[in-house]
Amino acid sequence: MMEIQIMNTMKNKLVWAATVLLLALVSTTTFAGQIKNVEWRKKGEEPVLSVKTASSIASFETRSFEGGKRLRVIVNDSTLGTSILDLEGSGIVKGVFPYLAGNGTSTNIDFLMTEPGQLKVDQKSRELRIYVSRLSGKATDAPRPMT
Repeated sequence: MMEIQIMNTMKNKLVWAATVLLLALVSTTTFAGQIKNVEWRKKGEEPVLSVKTASSIASFETRSFEGGKRLRVIVNDSTLGTSILDLEGSGIVKGVFPYLAGNGTSTNIDFLMTEPGQLKVDQKSRELRIYVSRLSGKATDAPRPMT
């Protein structure tokens, strides 16, 4: 009888410890890389977009489509906060459209342009600053994947 009580006590402690560990992992994963804010840091001819996250940004990439008329920043290992909305344009940007990518593990931020453009991205710990400018025509200035 005493052995059964000891076994049940050990079993209960093991289940409790496993539950606590699982909850810790789930809560960390839920908030890791969540995009909390997308807003214009500077408007005008060469606007700057600020993308802030709940934790450090693991990596990102840039893509150019349609000769620079549609640009994309892909924030890997991220989710999109529930309060994030599309943004109206500024300068040569018609609009900014953040959305969760089809793979469910990254966020795309699309820029629709009035004329061909390019992106330069500066990465801070919990922020991406995305500088938008006209396409210069030089092959070395074209957006390219970054990690």
